[in-house]
Amino acid sequence: MQVILPQVAETQLGLNNLQKGQYLGLIAVSLILGGVAAMKLKSYFPIGPAIIVMLSICGLGLGLIGYITSVWLSCVVLVISTTLAGIVVSLIMAGLQHYTPSSIRGRVMSIYTIISQVISAMAGVAAGAMAEGINVPTSLYVIAGLFLALSILLAVKGRVLKGFRHF
Repeated sequence: MQVILPQVAETQLGLNNLQKGQYLGLIAVSLILGGVAAMKLKSYFPIGPAIIVMLSICGLGLGLIGYITSVWLSCVVLVISTTLAGIVVSLIMAGLQHYTPSSIRGRVMSIYTIISQVISAMAGVAAGAMAEGINVPTSLYVIAGLFLALSILLAVKGRVLKGFRHF
């Protein structure tokens, strides 16, 4: 997202550099909101199915950002999508910490951190290449489609995740 969103902010929304920074800053604020919300909401809904629904909504949000030309509406969609992403990431990390034996918890969390950083970097490179090869909105539609397809795959095949209720 950090690769494509600056282009969306500039070309699609017509934001100047200061406004672009504020737009992208919404990601950080929303991820923090998601982390706080995850702590408050984790016992109010079945976690596994909620993760699948939130990932699906994030995917839809990405696609909408590729379509929306209104700054305020784009900001709302960005905040909702990244807040949900923050909830999902926080629930995954909390689940890993909760279910990993304390004797190997540090190693598991460091492996999770490495994997998540590598995947994020690879996704940024792929998104940037896709945005250069095709236009930015179409790139977001493709990414959103992948998000939704993987969410559907999780909903169909993710038996353990669907059964995950609370921790």
